[in-house]
Amino acid sequence: PWYKNLFNSQNKNNNDWNFEDEDDFTLDQKKDPSLKNEFELGALLYVKNKINNGNLERINAPFNKYNSAQIGFKKYVKTFESKKKFFNFQIGVGTNFHHLNLGKNEATVLADTITFFKSSKEIRKNFIRYHYLTIPGKLNFKPLPYKKKTFQIGASIQYHMLLSGRYELKFQELNNSTKISTLGKLHHQNHFFSSKIQLSFKKIGVYIENG
Repeated sequence: PWYKNLFNSQNKNNNDWNFEDEDDFTLDQKKDPSLKNEFELGALLYVKNKINNGNLERINAPFNKYNSAQIGFKKYVKTFESKKKFFNFQIGVGTNFHHLNLGKNEATVLADTITFFKSSKEIRKNFIRYHYLTIPGKLNFKPLPYKKKTFQIGASIQYHMLLSGRYELKFQELNNSTKISTLGKLHHQNHFFSSKIQLSFKKIGVYIENG
């Protein structure tokens, strides 16, 4: 009968629309989302750590670049995505540590200055570690946003605020182990910006940071 054909036609149209909705939803679920949590481990090969030496002069901390590291964690709390999913912008908050291995460069930390000199001690441990609050803003580009396995290019500007610093020296002297530890901001700059470019695939990536 004509009413049966009409009813079937309406059901078919409804199913078609439902299928499209479900398909769009499935595609959206299959696309690889931008990471909301990032753990970073990097070498400080080209970083200059400026430290105030007195009121007017700023010097570079003489650290071993091949035995020092940057460790950080970031959580992106807000993501703004473009309509076609190719671009998104993320804002987050995180923490960052710069661990500077000073080697034989012993430090003297005074109230208004810090100086470095070659030590003759039998040094076991000698480092400065800085702890920062980090606020990143990152722009991501995905050339194939609906592919499950695809790569992503990210570029970010990061604001860093110094929270604390620690200088630790441990050395051997007359069969005794001596440890010297100094806490504070250690005359490091309180605020600075850095820029970063990263290439990631799934949950693993590499990055270069300048700052």
